[in-house]
Amino acid sequence: MNKNLIIRTLEDTCQGKNLIFQILEEESILYVYINREAENNLDYENLQERIYTALTELNIPNLLGIALYSRERGQYDPDWESYRALSALSSIQTELIDLDRQAEISLDEEAELELSKYCFIRNHLLLTSELVSPSLEVCKIVAFVHNLSELEKQQILSRLESYFKSKQRPSGEQFSEKIKNGLTSIIELAEKNERQLSIWLSRYCFNPTETMFIVQKVFDFEAKKAAAKQTAACAAKQAAKQTAQAAAKQAVRERQSKFLEKIITFLIPVIIFLLIPAPVKGIVVSIFLSLLLSLLLSFLIAIFIILIVFTRRRTDGESYGGGSGGSYGGGDCGGGGGG
Repeated sequence: MNKNLIIRTLEDTCQGKNLIFQILEEESILYVYINREAENNLDYENLQERIYTALTELNIPNLLGIALYSRERGQYDPDWESYRALSALSSIQTELIDLDRQAEISLDEEAELELSKYCFIRNHLLLTSELVSPSLEVCKIVAFVHNLSELEKQQILSRLESYFKSKQRPSGEQFSEKIKNGLTSIIELAEKNERQLSIWLSRYCFNPTETMFIVQKVFDFEAKKAAAKQTAACAAKQAAKQTAQAAAKQAVRERQSKFLEKIITFLIPVIIFLLIPAPVKGIVVSIFLSLLLSLLLSFLIAIFIILIVFTRRRTDGESYGGGSGGSYGGGDCGGGGGG
């Protein structure tokens, strides 16, 4: 099965719809994954008929059916699917291949053979072995190479072949800015992770479709991980916001409770006073006024006593000072008489 030809046929059939196709053949069933933008609303009835018809014209040997799956870019699970056995298709379509299509197949086989001649590893078992998925950085490089034109791929891969053999940086001065920048990024990554990069570039050259299928899985996983991280960050932010709001509400409740306690403390005596009968109120008021007058009188008496004590102490001090001065003066006079 010529996978490059199938991808090209799908792209030609669905031109202008901004779709990316991935294919996988398993147990004589061709699985076609249609990756679309979220806002791209497809007419699936028309689309599936065009795809089934175009793929049938390829007359793929030993193929029993075609399964179509559609999903948004960055998503893993499809949201639309369709299956059709080849027996349900026109027998005439499955047998006819025109001369133009034969020429296309020949050209594509040559292009695929030209790409597959590049291999940057010695152990060719790594081209088909089950390996751990590549890192995100390696996937970006593989996707970059995949999106180049045939000429640009030849330019990049030929320089990489020389680099992996000699470990000398290629100049790339005669290339476009796009190729020079891409080559620089590839070499920089190769200097840090040469083994993984050389393996997955070699696997891409050997089987582009299968390699890009794995690369897309890595992209999908990273997208889900980023979405989960963003969701967790939003949840933490929301939880912090709710905690702050709860603390603010608790502070308001505490202030309201203290204010209410003050009001109750003030109102209880007033309420008790209002509940007392009128005759008793007069007695209570009289007692209250008597207590108030008693306190006022006691205060005044205390002030009066303090003033008396203070005045007496001042008078005693002046008397003491005058007596001492007279004795001292008398001594002086006596001394003078003796002389």
